[in-house]
Amino acid sequence: MFSSKQLYEGTWRIRTAAGVICYLLEGEERAFLIDTGLGVGSLRAYVESLTDKPVTVLLTHGHMDHAMGAPEFDEVYMNPLEEEIYDWQCDPRLRIRVTERFMAQDHAVWGEHMIPSQPLRYKPLLPGMRFELGKRTLEIYDGGGHTRGSICILIPEDRVLILGDACERNTMLLIKYSLTVREYRERMRALEAATRGRYDTCWFFHGHGEDRAGYVESILEVCDLVLRGEDAAIPYRYFNDELLLALPRDEHLRRLDGGLADLAYAKGKEK
Repeated sequence: MFSSKQLYEGTWRIRTAAGVICYLLEGEERAFLIDTGLGVGSLRAYVESLTDKPVTVLLTHGHMDHAMGAPEFDEVYMNPLEEEIYDWQCDPRLRIRVTERFMAQDHAVWGEHMIPSQPLRYKPLLPGMRFELGKRTLEIYDGGGHTRGSICILIPEDRVLILGDACERNTMLLIKYSLTVREYRERMRALEAATRGRYDTCWFFHGHGEDRAGYVESILEVCDLVLRGEDAAIPYRYFNDELLLALPRDEHLRRLDGGLADLAYAKGKEK
């Protein structure tokens, strides 16, 4: 169910069911787990094999591929704007349908390992908050767009910006609970200004895991194209959402023009 790679001392990239990523950061007194995957298999037991320190969970947003393992843990932080999304994603029928697609396997194969859906007891995770690990700091920033309450995390000592699903090769503004392109651009503009020159590497929760800086600047350019009506607007379906893909890319989600970030947005959410 799980595998991990130690990136450097006290820092692991964990791949959970279906390859969804989370990050474990060990501090002097506590460890912080960023996101918790689909909730298939005991992530808590796996994390406890890597660290003996108490674990605090920080959720970047409430989608099921990021948050369904959270109920296993005693201390969880999440933006209150994500509570409605989390509760919606807890629907067992929805979880089975979506997880089957993520894992490309029938529920009978992994169903007995699913963490039961339940209301989440959490503390508010808000932009402007800071968590001290000892030699490292986690700074919380507004990453709203993909969902209203998405957050990004800067680790200035490591020169890392954890973007998650907020800005990536396959950034999506879905029909339900996403912001408009204009609103999203304003949040990315503020993020770029606040973190400019403070990181060299971006971390993600799907696919390639990490890449060089430049994604935020890239998505701002894409947003501008969309708002001017100059993007390719390629029809793109994601589950039940009919979206428009701003710029063409290959089967590995790499833009054909060599750019970093791309945007799929719901028609009518341009402005």
